[in-house]
Amino acid sequence: LDTTCPLASGQFLRLAVVRAALKLKTFAIVKAEEYSNDLVAYASNIIPRLSNEHVDTFAHIIRLSRIIEIEIQDKEDIADLLEKIKTHNQNALISVYLPYDETSAEQALKLVKLGVDILHFYLPEDICVQDPERIVTSIRKVHMSLVEAGVRDEITFISAGGIAEAAHVPKSIILGADAVAIGRAYYIALGCKICDRKT
Repeated sequence: LDTTCPLASGQFLRLAVVRAALKLKTFAIVKAEEYSNDLVAYASNIIPRLSNEHVDTFAHIIRLSRIIEIEIQDKEDIADLLEKIKTHNQNALISVYLPYDETSAEQALKLVKLGVDILHFYLPEDICVQDPERIVTSIRKVHMSLVEAGVRDEITFISAGGIAEAAHVPKSIILGADAVAIGRAYYIALGCKICDRKT
């Protein structure tokens, strides 16, 4: 459950999603800057997402968390970044959040070799709408590159984007993802009336 959708507003909605993650025994992704004190009790079911330049700023959140997600800005300094995170929490699993693009397969292999635990690739909603098949080819391309390199079992692969109905979840897994992240879909389920507007 990804609470970082730009339509997310208010701590009460974030708290509701985090509580749902606890009950469902899954995880809620929360931007580190939106990680309020009332969420600390649910830390075991929260994945804080932060950009690479804010690792030291949010060290206290990293120490609380089982999984940390980094939104990569500079792909060249990933090794140093992973080492820095481990100095704050040696046991935390590290997820890397990055867009599907023409280099996704190569990036996936590089990140596995660097010791990343989770790959979280996403396809922006506007691309999903314009080209619905893009998510299919993107998932398959990353999955097959890992299989062919013999490292598929060394990494967890999460895919985001293109989840418009319940059937798209198992389809994503059949294509090769281990799990999916759902953001906009649950806002629609809650009755969102502005989900197609630019924010």
